Amino acid sequence: MKKIIKGKSYDTETAKEIGSITIGRWGDYNWYDETLYQKKTGEFFIYGHGGANSKYGVWVADGKSEGKKIIPIGVEAADEWSQENLDGDTYEKVFGEVTEDSAMITLRTTTTIKEKFDNIKKEKNMNASELLEFFVNNN
Repeated sequence: MKKIIKGKSYDTETAKEIGSITIGRWGDYNWYDETLYQKKTGEFFIYGHGGANSKYGVWVADGKSEGKKIIPIGVEAADEWSQENLDGDTYEKVFGEVTEDSAMITLRTTTTIKEKFDNIKKEKNMNASELLEFFVNNN
């Protein structure tokens, strides 16, 4: 599914799927699926699909029906969703290793800097947390 929201493109075909959950059973009026995606820009969104009485249900001419929706979310919301719904290994692949003294940092930068950062991560075979620690400890 592809959707333009506030001038930004969100596409389940091009974004990286992080993880998903299913609540209830398909066919029930209250069932729904949610999948967390991350765009190449680092932004997160949820693709939700559910029954008529779920949070994804939509009104149609003769009542409610099954529906689907893309919802952009911030890093903190993605972090919270992931902690609630993903296993620890999947969580740490996206948000970095969690230790007793770990903390989350959210940064906004240009796409050029993000691309450079991602290239360095690949070259050094590090996740974002490891690379930030490397930069801080070596300057």
